[in-house]
Amino acid sequence: MVGAARVADAEPEGLLARLTRQPLRLVSAGRTLGDLQSQLEAALGVRLTLTSGAATMTVSGEITGEDGMAFVRELAARLRLEWALGRDSIFLAPDGSSKVVAFAAPSAVIASRTATLANREFEELGSGIRVAARKEEVTVTGIPAWINQVAALRVPALMDFVERTMAQQAARKAAAEAEEAARTAAEEAARRAAEEAALAEEAARMAAAEKAEAARKAAEEAAAAVLAARNRPAVNAPAIVPTAPPAPPPAPVPAPRGEPLSLMVFRLNNAYVDDKTITVGSSSVTMQGVATLFRQFTGLAGGDISPSGSSQDSSAVRLQRLDPLAGGRAEGRFERDDGGPEQHRLHHGLP
Repeated sequence: MVGAARVADAEPEGLLARLTRQPLRLVSAGRTLGDLQSQLEAALGVRLTLTSGAATMTVSGEITGEDGMAFVRELAARLRLEWALGRDSIFLAPDGSSKVVAFAAPSAVIASRTATLANREFEELGSGIRVAARKEEVTVTGIPAWINQVAALRVPALMDFVERTMAQQAARKAAAEAEEAARTAAEEAARRAAEEAALAEEAARMAAAEKAEAARKAAEEAAAAVLAARNRPAVNAPAIVPTAPPAPPPAPVPAPRGEPLSLMVFRLNNAYVDDKTITVGSSSVTMQGVATLFRQFTGLAGGDISPSGSSQDSSAVRLQRLDPLAGGRAEGRFERDDGGPEQHRLHHGLP
């Protein structure tokens, strides 16, 4: 920053470059500085600006310097003068001639930084030059003519330089903060996404484990059920109880001769006419049909019906088969008009 600020300060440094580098020696017997001004300017190689009565100061004795700048310093010390390097001349004024000039700054921070830069730049340009910052002001103490020619231009330039530098720094800081905030937000978003992915993966793993456990339990229950079914005794199978053979039917009582025999026919829905044999495992059970039960209850049989009441060939005198009782209809069967049971009337001695 100091180097950048001193770039604009070319004229005072140019003045220093024009000062002679040769040794100087002045011998005066009470002559005034105004009388010696032209002689001194010729020897130094630069102009002298005498202000605030400096021209009336008396020079007596010998004054020397190893170069032009050293000679000016020695002259000011001998005559109690203040000096300052201007753009094109050296300002000389009696001690106590300096004034304080204030320059307004946009802020206290800018004033402080401007004063720092100005002190660094002006410290080699004069004997009594001082720059300070007071709140939002920059104060410069120096020879009034020098302030008007140099400080009045340089202090505002330095202040503008500081303000622009601070704005650039603020912009860079804001950009860096925004970049850092974006990076932090991206990292936070990535972290949250990773956490959510981990939670989802854990939930999926737990769900898969629960499904596997449920499948395992179901398999165990099924295996236990199969094993229990294998080991369970058969409780629903009907007990096979041997029974005594049925008692012989009672001897049929022959119907009185000449009395007609009446037969009523009923349709069967939930029974069998003939006997049925059911096999369970290695045992067989015979379920008696309606025909057998009828014979047991009535004592009638197909071979026992004859005109004389004696047994004859069943193929000749037995009644028609009772197959129609299972739900069919036989030829020659008569139906009553009143919806009553069907009847066949047979007479003894008829074929």
